[in-house]
Amino acid sequence: MLPLTARPSDKVIDDFVQHLTPHLEAFLGALEQEATHLRTGSAEQLQQISLQKQRLAEEIERQRQLWGETYPEHPLELNSLLAFAQASALPPDLATQIQHLHSLIERCYQLNQTNGVTIQSLNNINQHLLQLYTGQTKTPDLYTSRGATKKGTNPLRIPLGKA
Repeated sequence: MLPLTARPSDKVIDDFVQHLTPHLEAFLGALEQEATHLRTGSAEQLQQISLQKQRLAEEIERQRQLWGETYPEHPLELNSLLAFAQASALPPDLATQIQHLHSLIERCYQLNQTNGVTIQSLNNINQHLLQLYTGQTKTPDLYTSRGATKKGTNPLRIPLGKA
């Protein structure tokens, strides 16, 4: 993190924030679409949004790298920008823009995590259903009267009259 005394000019920081914000807003929009399609179960749309998210993430990273190449003397990081804003080292409107940028990044992170957990849960359910339909379920571990575990019998292999 840059020391507060070695900070870039307000113009450089403003350009950085103004340049990065639309990309993050587009990424957040894609995440929100993904969340909507996860609720509705539209697999085709999820595949398209996944590709869109990947392109947007690559673009954000490319823009960040391009910025670093354009201003090598001012490698801006969000932690540095937040420190400048919190230390009142920036004009109030610029500090507000940085807080908005930070909020966007936090929302993107949280929604991406939520969507990821949802996708993993749906995948687990689908795997379990496929195993049930194909008769490839794992035999459950059972407990003996002494508390030891032993393999049970596959419930799909027991005749219905003996279940």
